[in-house]
Amino acid sequence: AMQIVDLACLRRLEINLLQALPTVAHSLLVKETWHKMLSPAEGLESLHLMGSCAHQFFKAFSTPFPSTVSTPSASSASSKSAKKKASKRPTSQNTMLLPLLKQLYISSHDCSTAGHELSKLPDFINRRVRSAPLKTLSIGDSTIEHDAIDELKGISGLTVDWDGVTGNTEDEEEEECEFCDGDGCEECMSDYEDRYF
Repeated sequence: AMQIVDLACLRRLEINLLQALPTVAHSLLVKETWHKMLSPAEGLESLHLMGSCAHQFFKAFSTPFPSTVSTPSASSASSKSAKKKASKRPTSQNTMLLPLLKQLYISSHDCSTAGHELSKLPDFINRRVRSAPLKTLSIGDSTIEHDAIDELKGISGLTVDWDGVTGNTEDEEEEECEFCDGDGCEECMSDYEDRYF
């Protein structure tokens, strides 16, 4: 059964696109969709986003979107009713998505679509921190290059927590034991029991 959640009252949210949507459906989550879905979550402070492609989320997360707010008119109105009508006149202001978000955790991001790699993440995060706070960025089990992590770590006021996974298997081969060169010994217990006992 589907539950309706009032996003306005949430402080923490986990979005698991791996279970919720098949890969094809990720194309439906464009920047505007993210803005519509998450704009009510103005008080959200922590978000964990899991999914194979978060490129459109990052675009939405780093780009202000127009919101309509009621503000008093700049023109002077002589009567009370004119002032009242003028104060309810909606004006458009740009608002950042999730304006109070302090912590973002990205996991299982491994998009093979050209241009959707996490190498663009530093640009998105740089744009974001100019307009809205972000204190901690955690990246786990995602395809990202060392250069992008270095750029992220260079962003003032941002703490980056990364598990070291780049997605390049050459970079992440297990180190062989210095005593047995991978043949198995007591030090690393690699195949030791099977071969010698």
